Amino acid sequence: ALRVWDAATGRAVFAITRDDGRFDRVGFAAGGRAVLAVGKADRPDAAEVWRVDAATGAVAARVKLPAVAGGDFDARFSPDGWLVALAVPARNEVAAADTARGETRWSRTLPRDDVPTALAFTADGKAVAVGTT
Repeated sequence: ALRVWDAATGRAVFAITRDDGRFDRVGFAAGGRAVLAVGKADRPDAAEVWRVDAATGAVAARVKLPAVAGGDFDARFSPDGWLVALAVPARNEVAAADTARGETRWSRTLPRDDVPTALAFTADGKAVAVGTT
C-alpha cells in the first residue's frame, strides 16, 4: 500500500493499494504536489511507476518500466519526478527511465565486480551517483 500522513498532525491524508500490495520505493516530486511510487509490475521483467496527487490520492498515471529484470532492484526519483534511476544488482545494470512514458532513456552495464547498491540524484536532477560493492 501507499499511505501518506500529515507530518505535523499524523492525520491520514490517503491510502491506495496495489493488487500485490507492494511498493518498493516512494518519493515526492513536483514540489510536493505528486507522490511517485515504484514496484514490480505484473511481468517479472518490469516495474511500474504510479504518479499520485499528493493532496487527494488520485492516481494520475500508471506507467510500466521495462528496465527492471533479474530480481530485486533499487530506484530513486529525480527531484522533478520525471526520471527514475534503477539499479538491478542481478544484472550489474543501472538505467534511467521516463516516468511519464515508461521509456528507458539510457542503460549501462557495470563491470562484473561492480554491483550497484545505492543511487542518488543531484538536487538539479542533472547527474546520478551510483554506489557499488
